[in-house]
Amino acid sequence: MAGNFPEVWLHRVTQNLTTAAQAPWLDGISELDVPVIELGEGSDGESNIIQIPVSTFEPEVLINNSSYPIDIESFTDSTIPIQLDKYQTKATSITDDQAIGAAYDRIDAATRTHTTAISKKKYARAIWALGPASDGVDHPIVETTGEAANGERRPLVYEDLVALKKAFDKMECPVEGRRLVLSTDHWNDLLLDRKRFGDMLVNYNSGGAAPVIAGFKVYSYVNNPYYDKSSGARLAWGASSGTNYQASIAFYEENVAKRTGMTKQYFQAAKDDPQNQLNLLNYRHYYIALPKRNKYIGAIVSVDSDGGLIPAPVITSVLPDEDHKDSDTVVIAGTGFTGATSVKFGTTNAASYQVDSDNSITAVLPTGLSNGQINVTVTTASGVSDAFAVTIAN
Repeated sequence: MAGNFPEVWLHRVTQNLTTAAQAPWLDGISELDVPVIELGEGSDGESNIIQIPVSTFEPEVLINNSSYPIDIESFTDSTIPIQLDKYQTKATSITDDQAIGAAYDRIDAATRTHTTAISKKKYARAIWALGPASDGVDHPIVETTGEAANGERRPLVYEDLVALKKAFDKMECPVEGRRLVLSTDHWNDLLLDRKRFGDMLVNYNSGGAAPVIAGFKVYSYVNNPYYDKSSGARLAWGASSGTNYQASIAFYEENVAKRTGMTKQYFQAAKDDPQNQLNLLNYRHYYIALPKRNKYIGAIVSVDSDGGLIPAPVITSVLPDEDHKDSDTVVIAGTGFTGATSVKFGTTNAASYQVDSDNSITAVLPTGLSNGQINVTVTTASGVSDAFAVTIAN
């Protein structure tokens, strides 16, 4: 039995780290079916690597096509290397009396601090990775809008969930498979709105299925990432949170990649420590979860009542500014357009628009504009907008 002690314990810890249900918001998301490659075994630079297949092929859909031959689009299929995150614990001592012939419950009790610490870190890292780094059309950040006294945090309200839904609709994210992991602040905000959400969330806590609100399966987690109050950007991993708020993170299930790598046990036998007669052991574990593309992810971030996180768009010019004709293209210059969700000329949406790399917007005017001065309005996913007067002369 003594000879089997390290192997039995390693098997049990590996099993617990693989199956521990400490992040229900990842339940049902299958592991990537790719091999884990170990590089530099036993060295300081030891790592686990996977190769993720990436397909950028999204063919244009032709509607009522009458022109032949149909244009050919090339198919691109490649892989990208991903290094799994490495988690290590400090060594703890186990006596021979505790170790020899230990049953699983004894093993779990002795190693609980190791498995708990690793699981806490790896899932906190996962939810951080699934949060958008900044606001954008394909990775929107929505601000809370609930009523609050001066300087206090604006609570999450139902309208904020709808705003996030609209942003996901805008980027054409599939409806089935949207998940929302509420921060503890936002979860508590909904609990306080007992008329609409209280009973639903309490039932979830007592064992029911995850509730669905505004099209999102809703979960809660205590280690959501923090976002900077002044810039609206996600804080770097491990950065001090300061007075910033945790965000709620949304993602599309099929856009999440996760992979569990190797688990290693480092062991020193009691026979090699005659003075103390203690066994020493600790663990190394590899794991990663991240979005496959910088798309179909989003966040809801708390703001104070006297300020917002995401700057409002500012239009500085529209060129050309006169002699417009139907279907003319104009360039809207300014700042804060990254998260633009609509461009309007007067009360009519632009025929089409795109946010360019220099943060300007190229827009095609809608048909049927009347002569005279009208406002061009840019609105972002967070619901803030700016208008600029231009003259229309057909």
